[in-house]
Amino acid sequence: MNRKRMIRILVYIVLIPIFIYAAGIPNGMAYSPEAALRKSEAGLHYGPSDIKYTFTYGNKEYFLNTYKDWYAIEGFERAFGIYWRTATGLNTGERNLALPVNASWTYSSDDKLLIFGVINDENVSYLEIISDKERYRVTEFKNTMFYAFLKKSEALEEIQAYDHNGNLLVRLGRAGNEIVN
Repeated sequence: MNRKRMIRILVYIVLIPIFIYAAGIPNGMAYSPEAALRKSEAGLHYGPSDIKYTFTYGNKEYFLNTYKDWYAIEGFERAFGIYWRTATGLNTGERNLALPVNASWTYSSDDKLLIFGVINDENVSYLEIISDKERYRVTEFKNTMFYAFLKKSEALEEIQAYDHNGNLLVRLGRAGNEIVN
């Protein structure tokens, strides 16, 4: 092999990975979903948050987290095969400890209605999410937080929280919140 060809191969071996690295890192991309979350939070002057739960839905990795008086969810997706970048943006809600449950909703990148929130009262046993078409029961909470996806065609009416005896504690709705007990 001649010297010119050796230099060209060396340049490809060294410079191409450097360019790939440099192209992603300044643009909000990271090598792991958690690193991308931290980068996103820093760019928004939010956090670092306390990650309560992570889950995968479709090709996205989601983080349910809290920071000071806020609760949030953010989804990340792969980019260029080696990086992670934000897919949904940071969606937050302010935590109101006077309510047994706080909830917020947004649309996921595949146009499903994503409902998420935080449980403030240990007496909450389950939630009912009521859409214009169906009722969904959420019985599993992830480190005091919850999430649910509704179909694209459904409209959220309200969220109801119940205690262990089946007593209604609170209604969260578009028109406002009503504490029942």
